[in-house]
Amino acid sequence: LPIAASYFIWDGVYSNIDSTTSGYDLQSILIYSIVGVGLRLTTNSTIINMIESLVNTGNISLELLKPLSFQARLLFADIGMTIRRVITEFMVVFILSIFLFKLDLSIIKFVNLAYFSVMITLGFILIFLIDYIVGLISFWLTQLWGINFAKRQMMSVFSGSLIPLSMYPAQLVTILEITPFPYIFGFPLDALVKGITPQRFMTIVTIDVVWIIGLFIVGRIIWHFGSKKVFVQGG
Repeated sequence: LPIAASYFIWDGVYSNIDSTTSGYDLQSILIYSIVGVGLRLTTNSTIINMIESLVNTGNISLELLKPLSFQARLLFADIGMTIRRVITEFMVVFILSIFLFKLDLSIIKFVNLAYFSVMITLGFILIFLIDYIVGLISFWLTQLWGINFAKRQMMSVFSGSLIPLSMYPAQLVTILEITPFPYIFGFPLDALVKGITPQRFMTIVTIDVVWIIGLFIVGRIIWHFGSKKVFVQGG
């Protein structure tokens, strides 16, 4: 339903505007939007809820006794869930969309698909690290529903999964570029449907890696203090 709604909205919009003013023709914006909505729903992980539940029930103390890193275990679990969703949900719906909405995939070049694959993989890691950090806040707050809701809405708007970043005001895009959000979906989707230069690709990948390292360090710091808090409370 979200993918179908996205299709009909853009089809209606482009029937009343000059496509050259947006930088996307109808086929490009449809592929961008359908893939973006599908990926956003597919990568909607439950990491925050998992951490919140473990902390509130006290079972987090059992995780501290396991020889495997807690963060690594959550990462592997998230990878497994995402792969399952991509295969059983996203790919099925996307293939149906090709026939139902008559998508023209010939506009996607192989090199753009390769760039997209690398960038969206790094974007997935960014999503995981952001969710992990938000989840660790449960060491201090018992309910994360509000924070999680705000995070999801910010990611929907600022990541470029719904509307291409090139349609945003230039000043806003400049601000967003210093956050991790546009590197999750917006820039990868742009690379997929519009193409990207090798230099721009390397710049984005470098920024992705810097954000991943930074968020990883922040997560380790929060985990360090949060796990000590659990020991103080006796689990």
